[in-house]
Amino acid sequence: MVFCGWQEAVQQSKFQLLLRLLERKFGPLPQDLRTSLQTITDGDALDRLGLALIDAPDLETFQMLSGENPNERQPQALPQDP
Repeated sequence: MVFCGWQEAVQQSKFQLLLRLLERKFGPLPQDLRTSLQTITDGDALDRLGLALIDAPDLETFQMLSGENPNERQPQALPQDP
């Protein structure tokens, strides 16, 4: 059971870092996005969203890459610049 608590702490830390990075890059986040991100229970999904954040030029693109349910969907890669 200690491991479970540790996993939750790691996921919470990833979530908090993702929020801080999103706000730093895009400014204040819409409440619906915050709420959606709070439902993510998969640490790997949070990692993928962190990578999508790097590539997304704007919040709309990030939201598109994050998909409807980030727990089940991997973000698509953005096209590379020529």
